[in-house]
Amino acid sequence: LVDQHGDARPHLIITDLLTHHRSGAGFPGARIGDLSDYAQYTLAADLLISPVFSEQRPTAEILAEISDITNSALVWSEGMLKVVPYADEPVHGNGASFLPNTAPLYDLTDDDFIAVNDPPVRVERKRSADAYNEMAVEFEDRAADYSAGLVQVQDLANIELYGLRPAARLSAKGITRTAVARTVVQTRLQRALYVCNEYVFRLPWRYCLLEPMDRVTLTDMMLGLDRV
Repeated sequence: LVDQHGDARPHLIITDLLTHHRSGAGFPGARIGDLSDYAQYTLAADLLISPVFSEQRPTAEILAEISDITNSALVWSEGMLKVVPYADEPVHGNGASFLPNTAPLYDLTDDDFIAVNDPPVRVERKRSADAYNEMAVEFEDRAADYSAGLVQVQDLANIELYGLRPAARLSAKGITRTAVARTVVQTRLQRALYVCNEYVFRLPWRYCLLEPMDRVTLTDMMLGLDRV
């Protein structure tokens, strides 16, 4: 379970939390999907953690925290629990490589959308001026005898344009190294600033095998979208 820094790989923590015969949640191991991509991503990105479970909490809450700090999403589909990284570029490190599958499953056009009284695709855009441009994470620094450590990052260009907008401080006591804390908080800042658009559309039942985190492209001439 433990690497050279004394931290554990998140996919093994998740599996243990769910299935351990004494301390687990009684979740059937056969219902855990293939976590190999998640395992490669967290190792290559050096997102290794050492959480301490000192009080009783819902397992779902713990899993949500782990997926959050490892830049991934929990997905329930086909009767299986899956963990899918948000990363869409190759990551290399710690002797591991993560190569995301960026090929879209469908190229959706106006022929695919269901639209009666609404536009085929509706876009909801978060204002750049409302996005957080400063984030901080509090962690337990192993190099300082597990005293509280703090890593803070800012986007200076965004601050100059819109003023300082700090997010609430994230407490991630499962993180024990500054390098991991910096990766986590920098990734969260980038997602807050640059993932601004949400596209809303409806599809017919022939697309029912799509699941959360699947990649598609959208083409809508009214919105100026061409295989976005």
